[in-house]
Amino acid sequence: MLFKKKPRVDVVVNELIKKNIETCILKIELIGLSKIEDHFKYEVYYLDNKEVKKVPIISTSVLGVVDIISPYLYKGTNQQKILFDAGSENIILSRMENRLKKYN
Repeated sequence: MLFKKKPRVDVVVNELIKKNIETCILKIELIGLSKIEDHFKYEVYYLDNKEVKKVPIISTSVLGVVDIISPYLYKGTNQQKILFDAGSENIILSRMENRLKKYN
């Protein structure tokens, strides 16, 4: 095991800020299955401009989560904007249906 005792998030955040790291992904947690086939629900905890934020993301993998959240890092974007842009399950389903209609 890397750590004998898991460090508290606030301690880690303070250490990052002391080292002038103002933005980074702290944790990606799988919280369940999505109603969208082959998709999962994740919660992303990240430090953005010295502020800890949490946003739910629907994706097929952790790499997809990183791809979705990356454009919003270092920008100070609020959580509501990310939620709107990343989309809920219903919005993602609607986008997928619209893409299928375009190609058919």
